[in-house]
Amino acid sequence: MNNTLVYTIRLLIIACVAFFLGGCLRKKPKENESILKDIINFSFNYSVGYAMNCQCSYKIDYIDNKFIASYKKNGIPEEDRLKKEISSEKIKELENLLNNYKVYKWDGFNKSDKNVLDGDDFSLSITTLDKRHIRASGYESYPDNYGEVNKEIQNFFFEIFKEEK
Repeated sequence: MNNTLVYTIRLLIIACVAFFLGGCLRKKPKENESILKDIINFSFNYSVGYAMNCQCSYKIDYIDNKFIASYKKNGIPEEDRLKKEISSEKIKELENLLNNYKVYKWDGFNKSDKNVLDGDDFSLSITTLDKRHIRASGYESYPDNYGEVNKEIQNFFFEIFKEEK
């Protein structure tokens, strides 16, 4: 073998070992580093049947320096979605709710029950100011605390839109 080939092989081995060790030794985030803060986009949707407009949808978007919450309940067409500006204090309430249930641990959840052909689904999407993304979805399969979180999110949005009902 010539010296150039031996040198190249050695460099590749060193690079592979360094890459492997770097991945193994990477520091995992501590519990308090995982919390959600500075949410700028939030979307939680779930189905409650198979009729027209059977999705429930809860959203918050940061647009033109304002937080806009929107809500669409089951049986209502998308064009009749309720919208309302909310305060940054309400965003903090949502962050506390999500952190209390450790919803950040849902990130990457994407499961479905292959044995169910007519079940319900959900999707969650959260983006923070520092471009952190939490994504989760499921079809007849749900992450830990899903039922409790679903009820808490419903109550949070019902409180925001109680005057509009």
